[in-house]
Amino acid sequence: FPEEIIDTVDIDEDRILGVHLFKDKSTLIIYYQETEQAGSANIEYFILYKGERLGPYDRITDLCISYEQNTAACSVTINGKDYLLSGTDITGPFDAVWVPRFAPDGTTVVCTVWINEHSYALIGKEKIGPFIYISNIRFAPDGKTPFYTVETEESDYLFIGTNKFGPFDKIFGFDFSLDGTVFVYSAVIDGKWYLFAGNEKFGPFDNGYSFEFSFDGKTPIYTAEKDGHWYLYVGMERYGYFDHWSVRWTFSPDRS
Repeated sequence: FPEEIIDTVDIDEDRILGVHLFKDKSTLIIYYQETEQAGSANIEYFILYKGERLGPYDRITDLCISYEQNTAACSVTINGKDYLLSGTDITGPFDAVWVPRFAPDGTTVVCTVWINEHSYALIGKEKIGPFIYISNIRFAPDGKTPFYTVETEESDYLFIGTNKFGPFDKIFGFDFSLDGTVFVYSAVIDGKWYLFAGNEKFGPFDNGYSFEFSFDGKTPIYTAEKDGHWYLYVGMERYGYFDHWSVRWTFSPDRS
């Protein structure tokens, strides 16, 4: 491929830690500088973002890139506190910033932040919480609707965008169907196990096992215990009973 000069910078090559080229041919360069402080060497980190120098920072971690929007985000540390840096916008301070990343559409940054031993979901500019714990924030098939579970001192809750579901004793597996039309999750309410698929609620059961989807991409398959026996469920159809939950299923080659 022919070489092309994109940009020139006055930085010692040995101090450059990373270079990223966006689709619009602008650049992001991470580098460090050493300074003397109280008679000892001090290392400061900088980001050269589209020609603008950002920093200094004590640390730069979890860099994520949105090539669709020609921007980036990361966690930076200043004087012992963490901040979320998105483009040139900085948000904080926080006690910790966990794994910032872009939504699939490349426009919204999400992460978990900690303040005074409580966690918050940071979705764009919106901070949701406080909670004891937040699960990994994932996105619906539309590429922009986040969904995640949270734990409070009393109960668990499920968030899909701005919609809140619960309270539950505990939430287990949760995901969208393969065709992206049905949200399925399992939860315990008053000691009983339920499976939720869209507007349908299956249960109560004494116990349950994680679900999968059939070949149509939206019918849940799961095993559940009722009155001391285990059953296999395919949507509304029940098979069994069985003495143990360790039931394994598969479809015939013609998927019938």
